[in-house]
Amino acid sequence: MSGLFNKYYDRLMAPLEDRAFAPIRRRLLRKAKGTVLEVGSGTGINFPYYGEADRVFAVEPETVMLEQSLARAGLAAVPIEVVQAGAERSPFPADYFDTVVGTLVFCTIPDPLAAMHEIRRVLRPGGTVLLLEHVRLRHPVWGGFRIR
Repeated sequence: MSGLFNKYYDRLMAPLEDRAFAPIRRRLLRKAKGTVLEVGSGTGINFPYYGEADRVFAVEPETVMLEQSLARAGLAAVPIEVVQAGAERSPFPADYFDTVVGTLVFCTIPDPLAAMHEIRRVLRPGGTVLLLEHVRLRHPVWGGFRIR
């Protein structure tokens, strides 16, 4: 993504966030428990919604977004450590996380399949993956299907 888009992401997304995404994030992230990894944390928009987690590690490769997220990390109800890294390769050991979160991120990851393999590697057996995504299916019927 461009530097300008990254810099103004929150302002550009505010109408959608207010009308649609905030309630979904709230419901989804209420389910994040234990030690959590958030991939592609962006500007930290999810950080206020973590209430049940013990600790959150947030990975974000883009410097501009990572810097914006630090203020939100400091205000969160749970400890959040922001790490500059991509979703395809994280600095964490295998089977480390109870929950992995990704929201509106897979469209920006250069190798989404590698990111899913990495999520599987760092997620403990029986752990939970929580996703909010918007990627369209490449299927002649289901690709045009919309939920309203």
